[in-house]
Amino acid sequence: MQRIEHELRVTLTEGDPDGAGQGDLSENAEYESAKNRQSTIQAPLRQIQKRLADLSRIDVSSVPKDRAGLGSEVTVENLESGRRSSTPS
Repeated sequence: MQRIEHELRVTLTEGDPDGAGQGDLSENAEYESAKNRQSTIQAPLRQIQKRLADLSRIDVSSVPKDRAGLGSEVTVENLESGRRSSTPS
């Protein structure tokens, strides 16, 4: 995510952010391409940021202990061999 933010804020705006040095903006394909790339990246980035914010609000201490859920550790036992293994769910 940091790489995407860097590309949006630095890489795509480096150099001549207004495209003024390239002549008429309507004819500046490089400027239009950078602008399109920036808008293409911004929507998914906002979705990711929202999801991360939502996830940070989850209180895993309130997850029930008698069933598997977010933050649970599950122990699985092979009844034939008796072998156990613990895996986060």
